[in-house]
Amino acid sequence: SLGLAVGAFVALGEFLIALLAGLIFSNRQRLLYERLLRLERERREAQEEIRTTLYSIGDAVITADREGRVTRMNPVAEALTGWREEEARGKPLPEVFHIVQELTRTEAENPVERVLREGVVVGLANHTLLIARDGVERPIADSGAPIRGPRGEIGGVVLVFRDQTEERAAQRERALLYFAISKSRNEIYLFDAESLQFRFANEGAFKNLGYPPEELLRMTPMAIKPQFTEQSFRQFIQLLLEGERETLRFETVHQRADGSEYPVAVQLQLLQYEGERIFLAVIEDITERKRAEQALRENEARLEQAQELAHVGNWEMDLGQKVIWASAEAFRIYGLERATPFIPLELAQQIPLEEERPRLDAALDDLFAGRRAYDIQFRIRRASDGALRVVHSVARLEYDEKGAPVKVAGVIQDITERRQAEQALLESEERYRALFQNNHAVMMLIDPEIGAIVDANPAAAAFYGWAADELTQMKISQISVLSEEAIRQEMALAKSQRRNHFVFQHRKKDGQLCDVEVFSGPIRFGGRTYLYSIVHDITERKRMEARVAEQLDELRRWHTATLGRESRILELKAEVNELCVAAGMPPRYPEAKGEESE
Repeated sequence: SLGLAVGAFVALGEFLIALLAGLIFSNRQRLLYERLLRLERERREAQEEIRTTLYSIGDAVITADREGRVTRMNPVAEALTGWREEEARGKPLPEVFHIVQELTRTEAENPVERVLREGVVVGLANHTLLIARDGVERPIADSGAPIRGPRGEIGGVVLVFRDQTEERAAQRERALLYFAISKSRNEIYLFDAESLQFRFANEGAFKNLGYPPEELLRMTPMAIKPQFTEQSFRQFIQLLLEGERETLRFETVHQRADGSEYPVAVQLQLLQYEGERIFLAVIEDITERKRAEQALRENEARLEQAQELAHVGNWEMDLGQKVIWASAEAFRIYGLERATPFIPLELAQQIPLEEERPRLDAALDDLFAGRRAYDIQFRIRRASDGALRVVHSVARLEYDEKGAPVKVAGVIQDITERRQAEQALLESEERYRALFQNNHAVMMLIDPEIGAIVDANPAAAAFYGWAADELTQMKISQISVLSEEAIRQEMALAKSQRRNHFVFQHRKKDGQLCDVEVFSGPIRFGGRTYLYSIVHDITERKRMEARVAEQLDELRRWHTATLGRESRILELKAEVNELCVAAGMPPRYPEAKGEESE
């Protein structure tokens, strides 16, 4: 019985141990399941968090497995590559993420291969282009990192990249701005608002001033602006520091490193940047402008002097303001004091004579209507001394961009002396014409260059037999029997005044030859030189001279043949004397008359 009791007790103990072991195992199994469930839930939550982060991040993200096949893509990556995630999943990364070198157009290295090879975070080379599925090219910047497991093994790669198109554009704009500022021919400076020391100067400043950069950047504006002291400059910029002005514009001079000076125009502005106050100064070298202004002033002075000498002024009438701008000479012509360059329209209208006003108004009306140009001569009563003057004015209309007339621009000239000279010349010409036309002597005007008869008076027409208008169509060679070469030589002598008396033979219209004596000399008018010729018919005189010569010849023959026959000789001498008197010549033998009377 004791053995049975011990056996029963042992069996009970084993049962209790087995029961306890089962309870313990069951509890551990439950705890294990609970832990596994909790870990799975945490994993899912982590994956969801990663997914949420992946799909909401602003950069493009692509993950790939160890074989380099796409596993995930966020929407930004889809937009940049042109691939949807479900289409790209499982495809080789280079097919979806197609990148090339921007400069060489060669294929870029696969970032997955590099990450798997090096096992570290890597970045793309500069100037990398992503070619999307539709062929659009975009510059990108990216980095690749390994995805490691719990024991540090690499299970895949994650790529993070972004579109650099706008960033590149912004960088280019900044680079372009810096380049433009640096290369500007204007001097551009930044200097501290407190110490006034230069913080920046561009190449234009170094070039214009001749200082090396390290030296100039240790200086202040007063070192290059000799017209300012530090006190006067600080006082000058106080308007900007106190906010009373946004910019200051002024002109001064800059002094170069070699001591020479040049004029500049300065635009100064105060800037606030991250708590700092700095001045921006843009400087323009205005040497050429000053020279141009000086040249303009000199030209204006010369123009004013020329207008004064020529008695020509210019004026403009503003049709809107009803006021006339006039030059200094225009004021002098009108006899007005030039306190300002403007003449009220009412005053200008009072200066012309009252009887001239209708003509002036009609000329302006014609100008506005486009019927004819404004070109008129009229009389004025000069305001300063009341003198009566004659002026000539020419004007034109000027229009705005819409084609509407806005002003009348014109010139005015005092032509009083010219009119007086013209009147005197006209009277002189009338006197000359009367003398030329009414003179009984034959007169002609000849062009010595070509021998043309330019003018002939009625006496010439009557003498030669051609009408005056016929003669003016002829050349002197058609009248003179000399050769054209001989005629040219004789006209040259007359033009140079080496001779002014000539004896020729001329041919009349009926063919008759006549002997003429010509007095010819140069006269100049109309900018040309002509020969003024007076022609005398000496045909009869030549005939008488020939008879005298014949009688003298006969006398010599008789004297030789009949020596001692004085009576016949006296008769012949008397006949010769008579012929001489008849020819208008003094007697050849005045003693013959006395001898005959004896």
